[in-house]
Amino acid sequence: MLVIAAGAYGQRMPEPQLYAAGLPVYPPIARAARIQGDVKIEFVLNQSGEPISVTALSGPGMLRSAAEENVKTWRFHLSKDLFRTEWRYQTTFRFKFSDGDAYDNLDFNGNPKLTVVLDSYRRVEVITKTPSDKYAQGCPVQEEVQ
Repeated sequence: MLVIAAGAYGQRMPEPQLYAAGLPVYPPIARAARIQGDVKIEFVLNQSGEPISVTALSGPGMLRSAAEENVKTWRFHLSKDLFRTEWRYQTTFRFKFSDGDAYDNLDFNGNPKLTVVLDSYRRVEVITKTPSDKYAQGCPVQEEVQ
């Protein structure tokens, strides 16, 4: 005779609470090549809420490792479940360019600024300005400015 605990059968996975995450990066080579798109990631959390397995399922090759590396920095609060030792989830990173003037969105070192939108762990947008050669020609290097 098979006995199934009422709470375990058909149990919905509780949503984990993301409490720590590193800042994602837009790989410079992907930015220069104007690569953008969605990267779907599957990850497995241990009982402590730390990713123990992170795998890119789809998306542009130049963006996959950046998304994987970012998910590895995530930490979650999980519901306590006596029957599970691992939790499997998915997220989507959307890497994209914004409109506008690339010169207006540079940091003090001349690198493009990022905007990161994280509504929940399920969707992350990494937005940067479109690469432009417009302002790069004839500019002094930092040593010449001082």
